[in-house]
Amino acid sequence: EMDGIELCDRLKNNLATSHIPVILLTAKSDEESTMAGFKSGAEAYVAKPFDPQLLALRVKNILRARRAYIDSKIEDSSVDEPIEELPPLNKFDNEFITRINQLIDDNMDNSEFSIADITRELAISRSLLHIKMKTFFNSSMTDYIKQRRMAKACELLKKGYNVSETAYRAGFSDPNYFSKVFRKTFGMSPSDFISASPSE
Repeated sequence: EMDGIELCDRLKNNLATSHIPVILLTAKSDEESTMAGFKSGAEAYVAKPFDPQLLALRVKNILRARRAYIDSKIEDSSVDEPIEELPPLNKFDNEFITRINQLIDDNMDNSEFSIADITRELAISRSLLHIKMKTFFNSSMTDYIKQRRMAKACELLKKGYNVSETAYRAGFSDPNYFSKVFRKTFGMSPSDFISASPSE
């Protein structure tokens, strides 16, 4: 019903499948076909005949490069080791990561903030949210929220907030539970963290 380029274009312009890397294997090796392939969103364009071992390495490099790109985007810092042909995420995936982080940050002090709030705001199913989270962050939504809350907690403690203030501002309704989660995450209590970190 369609050729590979049209299929790739549809996959890359659908939120449910936009995160899936695509390699086009084709007998068309002319420049115009290659350009069309990359414009459709394909991560790689491989002409036949091809060496299966080289294709396997290409797949490995695409996944490695994507992981590095996403990590750098999440941490908002450059990758330690630059990777050639680092593939940018398409607009759906960039918007997804940006909106997820923004939603969590906007609700940082809301202890009632839940996955249901996220699926409703993004208008996606819980199962698709799970697939996206595992693809981009290798994490569940619950763990990712907790990860960002812990990062915020460290920032607040360094700024001089006490444990209770930090707990509430990081979205925990119970400072004691916050302390348990903090210790489990970092191997030390919030008080010990304060002692070990100079105030900003």
